Amino acid sequence: EFGSISLKVTHTPGHTLGHVCFYIPHENILFSGDTLFYLGCGRVFEGSMEQMCSSLLKLKNLPDETLTYCGHEYTQSNAKFSSYIDPYNELLQTAISEINIKNTGNVPLVISLSIGSISQNWEVGFLSGNFFTMDMNREAIIIVSAFLPENINPGILQDKIPIIVQANTPNQESIIFTVEVAVTVLPSVWLTLDSEITQVEDIASNGNSNFAVILSNKGNSDANVNISLSNLENWEITSDKESIDNLKPGTEVSILVSASPNSGSSIGLMEFTIVADSPSSEELFVTTSPLTLKVSKARADNTGGISGIFQNLGIPSWILPMLFLSLLGSVIYIGLNLRRNSSMSRPDEELIPKGSALLSGSNSERRTAALDTSSAGEVLSGGVSEDEIKAALASSLPSLTKAPEGAPPLPLSGLPEGWTMDQWVVYGQMWWDQNKP
Repeated sequence: EFGSISLKVTHTPGHTLGHVCFYIPHENILFSGDTLFYLGCGRVFEGSMEQMCSSLLKLKNLPDETLTYCGHEYTQSNAKFSSYIDPYNELLQTAISEINIKNTGNVPLVISLSIGSISQNWEVGFLSGNFFTMDMNREAIIIVSAFLPENINPGILQDKIPIIVQANTPNQESIIFTVEVAVTVLPSVWLTLDSEITQVEDIASNGNSNFAVILSNKGNSDANVNISLSNLENWEITSDKESIDNLKPGTEVSILVSASPNSGSSIGLMEFTIVADSPSSEELFVTTSPLTLKVSKARADNTGGISGIFQNLGIPSWILPMLFLSLLGSVIYIGLNLRRNSSMSRPDEELIPKGSALLSGSNSERRTAALDTSSAGEVLSGGVSEDEIKAALASSLPSLTKAPEGAPPLPLSGLPEGWTMDQWVVYGQMWWDQNKP
């Protein structure tokens, strides 16, 4: 509440995070602050572009007859920017009026401009600013811009635009006067194109995607319209209408636009444009707005190998990864079973036939039996007797053949290889002399 006035406060972040707008419902008056201006919006400082867009959509839902009071006057700069990005829009160039004022006094003046009551759905603003100072004997030009509703008949309108000029002197004297601006509507054709769907993706090769485009004439004169489409490489772009004769003001026509990719078209989002144009003349102003449509080819169309075979058979593409996962799971399962079975059998057991007595009992029982030395009943001592040593030496030494009496003793290894005892008796001494072992 502001005194006796009820205000609706709307959070409109974007320019700043805490920005708000004030709306007076019973007066249909909006104080838009730094969110909405004539022909533009505020700069984004603390917020984001997404927040600003969302805030503007909130204000767009207000009634069409809402009177908007902006926080600043940027209409002139916004109009220049709009003319730059839309140079063919006659509405940004012709709906302008200039008012010349001059300070003929001998004191400087502070000029404040405002707009009086205007017709419903008219939008009027100052391109030159609405607050400035004027020195004595100086002139200024007030530039007024008007945006009128569609389909207004051509000619001079009865309704006028009242411009209220207030001049304040240094002594706080105030002079107010009103300038009424007459409005003349010229013969015009204003063609617009619109479609609920402007983007279609994953179009099959040689398949069709259709756009229902609505062509409207928002001007005040009949229009002979030519329809043209931009080319898109390896796509066939067609429309069911190439021209429309005598499109009446305030009427609309549906145009069916089709887009079909061939096998050589590229993957990715592509754009093409549909343009509706009408011949213009010095007596007829024509405004057109092209419409951009976006399409993309289905990625599955360019696949080959197994995926291509599946596609030709009409099998969904998601079946292939499911089959791969199933095959991988089967391989892992078989591998785990083989490993588990191999760990359950020991290498030594694999050499023993199944059912053998050697496999009887547990592993610990079979290990104890293998280490058994069968020494049960024997007495073991920690020492070795002399007789046991002699017996061990006797068993380890080679047995020697005794030489006959009178013959030289035999070597420890016995008769030399290939010798007989008779040869040893005769030549044994010679062997000892030669070998000297």
